[in-house]
Amino acid sequence: MSLLQQIHSGRRHAPPRILIYGTEGIGKSTTGAQAPRPVFIQTEDGLDQIECDSFPRAARYADVVAALSELRRIAARQERRIVELEGLLNRVEKAVSRRKAG
Repeated sequence: MSLLQQIHSGRRHAPPRILIYGTEGIGKSTTGAQAPRPVFIQTEDGLDQIECDSFPRAARYADVVAALSELRRIAARQERRIVELEGLLNRVEKAVSRRKAG
């Protein structure tokens, strides 16, 4: 099949991918909780006052991978996905900076 025969036309049916970035307490999680049937992969405190579904707090990278694997497994049946990774990403960034400096 030629490349021209592989051209896709029309809309692609995929869930939106949205990144909400901001300082602590600005309402990122509150905004995300307004999505249809959200589930959070929590990597820091902050969901205590929000009515939502969430995995247990992820303390390690392996915890995040396990939660993402579970979401991927159920994705065909349910449209549920919100990932809250800011805390984890901040810790990874600091660890990388320390390794470069040391």
